[in-house]
Amino acid sequence: MALICLGEREAVEWLYDVRVSMIKVGYLKYIAQENGNFNNVHAWNYDLLLRRLSEVAEEYGINVIYVDESYTLLRCPWHGDGCSIRISRGLFKCTTIDKVFNADLIAVHNILNDTSNPKP
Repeated sequence: MALICLGEREAVEWLYDVRVSMIKVGYLKYIAQENGNFNNVHAWNYDLLLRRLSEVAEEYGINVIYVDESYTLLRCPWHGDGCSIRISRGLFKCTTIDKVFNADLIAVHNILNDTSNPKP
């Protein structure tokens, strides 16, 4: 547990040093309510990470905003809703410009631009 805490502190200190005032974190809504399996057993460690990140960020005056990760691949960053499809795990396609992109990058873009604020 000490190593986990050290990592969050170092990350927040670096963010503070480069003058970051807000951290947006993707929140895995409802995952802890599902039965444990290979895909969701990490949720309890993720909860600890979020809690520690919030505590340390508060010490440095940095706001932490939680963004629901659900449906982050439904919005095309260029055209909005309606032109995007997930063609396989890890790939996103905009049907308007007929281009394929990394799904994680699209999801992160949408999380950064999300204005909702769910509470874990």
